[in-house]
Amino acid sequence: DIGEDAARKRVARARDAFRAAYRARRAGEAPRVVLLVRDDDPAPYRRWLEHAGARVDLRPHGVTERDVLLADALVVTGSRTDISPRLYGERSTGALSGTPDLARDRRDLAAVDAALRAALPLLGVCSGHQLLNVASGGTLHQDLEPDSRRAVRHTVHRHRVETAAGTHARRLVGRASEVRSRHHQG
Repeated sequence: DIGEDAARKRVARARDAFRAAYRARRAGEAPRVVLLVRDDDPAPYRRWLEHAGARVDLRPHGVTERDVLLADALVVTGSRTDISPRLYGERSTGALSGTPDLARDRRDLAAVDAALRAALPLLGVCSGHQLLNVASGGTLHQDLEPDSRRAVRHTVHRHRVETAAGTHARRLVGRASEVRSRHHQG
């Protein structure tokens, strides 16, 4: 006999209590990182995470809310196929790589949303980062070359990026860093 908002709050509190109890039970174990594989090769991600001391839970066919609740972090890999513009309310300009899979994009976006609601540490690489942008209400430039107002070429493998003052990125890598990337969307 309660309202919808009150029910949502109760469910959220129950999730938080479950998560806290689960983490307390696992205290001292290596962190469990769920790796949501879009269509990148998962091997380099797995090696990197295991080298850092994580237990990797590979998920090539999506992540459920249960997976998120039982994880210590979520990593969303990249993809050779662009995200469907329909996911962020636009029509295709025709400059897309591959054939976007709207069903997969929606499924993966739901996993990102669940991780954000659970305040789970989240790393998005390439299209995983673009999904994070869309989950935050952003859109994408479907092709950086004609949309670009900057001189940086994103079709080369190395280029310089600068970090914003006061951010975690600035504390981790300093004012600027050379990065390796090859992408046509942003």
